[in-house]
Amino acid sequence: MKIKIKKILKPIIFTSIILVLLSASSYILRDKESTLNGFYSEPDNSKDVLIVGSSHVNNGVIPSIIWADANMSAYNVYSWSQPMWISYHYIVEALKTQTPKVIILESYGMVYGHSHAVPEEIDKVSYANSFNIKPSLNFLKMIKTSEDVGIDIRKYEEFLNLPRYHSRWKNFDLDMVTYNQNDQKDYLRGYGIVFNTGEKLSKPQLDETVIPFEPYEFSVEYLEKIVKLCEKNDVELILTMTPYIYNETEVGIFNWIDEFADNNDLTFLNYCLDDGDRIGFDYTTDLQDMSHANFYGARKISEDLAQILKNKYPNEIKESNADFENAEYDAEKYKRVLIANDVLTQTTIDGYLSEIIKVGGYTVFIADSGKNEDITKEILNKLNSINFDIEDLDYTDGYNAIINLEGENYLNQYAISDEKIGDILFSEINPTSIMLNGEEVMKDNETLKIVIYDNILEKPLSLGYINENGEFKNREFTSDIAYLYKK
Repeated sequence: MKIKIKKILKPIIFTSIILVLLSASSYILRDKESTLNGFYSEPDNSKDVLIVGSSHVNNGVIPSIIWADANMSAYNVYSWSQPMWISYHYIVEALKTQTPKVIILESYGMVYGHSHAVPEEIDKVSYANSFNIKPSLNFLKMIKTSEDVGIDIRKYEEFLNLPRYHSRWKNFDLDMVTYNQNDQKDYLRGYGIVFNTGEKLSKPQLDETVIPFEPYEFSVEYLEKIVKLCEKNDVELILTMTPYIYNETEVGIFNWIDEFADNNDLTFLNYCLDDGDRIGFDYTTDLQDMSHANFYGARKISEDLAQILKNKYPNEIKESNADFENAEYDAEKYKRVLIANDVLTQTTIDGYLSEIIKVGGYTVFIADSGKNEDITKEILNKLNSINFDIEDLDYTDGYNAIINLEGENYLNQYAISDEKIGDILFSEINPTSIMLNGEEVMKDNETLKIVIYDNILEKPLSLGYINENGEFKNREFTSDIAYLYKK
């Protein structure tokens, strides 16, 4: 009997060990950069509004404006190139922790198969980004759904972490084990702020009265599923379409969505057509490229959505909202990003310094190898009002300084090994080199370097430098200042 039990237990134990190892390996190799990380970090049952959809949501709706104007806490629940079946599963995922009054569904997924982006491109991007949600039955169902309904069919195993990311073992570090998906707060709440304006863009001049064109069958099926899901959870559903460069077939799909909304007693806000004209959306100034709104366009859309929500829910009071303190804090961060843009867009050293002095809240790192002594002293004079004599500084081997524009000033000759702010410090080996996350931000020691750390956004914001010709250059560390800098 004991022998039989051992024979039975051995394969069970062996299989269990293999499953545990595979599960642990999959967890370690997982993709940590998920568009839902910030959402997972939010308190349960704290959101009044969820805005769901593709990158059109990320760039097109500003939750902080909805909070400020409508007293409703909102969050963008999105992934890149999100088809309607992914939107459905993202709503299922979001409803695990939130009980919103309203879901705003950005309906770009309805033109799947009929836009300038072919299905293979859409699915490829979606596969790479949409499946970074927490392991669950919903995750497995989303994989099965995508395998069944996407035009670009992938094998089931290609959605799983181990086969997708097996090569990451080569770059193993402790963060792969300790990373906490529930501690990745995004103060812009899923909004990706972009100030750029696309070149030579204009609204398509097409017949807007074309016959309604029925979308891809699975887009329709999952839109209907979303309607039923919202009804089941007592959530009001609002459909939107944010502006982009569309074609005639897509106009037909817009008209189909309009009929669908009427038949299901839904609101459809089409900012590509009439609603865009109503809010004054200008394709020449309010798009960053042919597919996405910039900040100026997103502000117009968000202010309109906020007004509509305010009319529907006039009695919302900030102080009674479970998300009150967080939303107020995040709104301040959002305002700070706009201020940061004023710094980043400066083209002269005087304009650059004037902006950071005017608003304060920055820590300035300055390093000069000794080639620009007069310019360095001029900059220090502009930045400081404290009691020290610049003329008495020993400048023989270069100079570095940390200046906090909220009152504290650190003036040092040579290396500052114990002064570290936001992963910025001076090199102990080369005192005129500024280190960020252990790497030099500028290796050319012939230039004067100025690194701006934003004390409110808690991130290094900008590198300014003056070259040998006395020309000022300025660049931000990352193209999207909504997120903390990552090496």
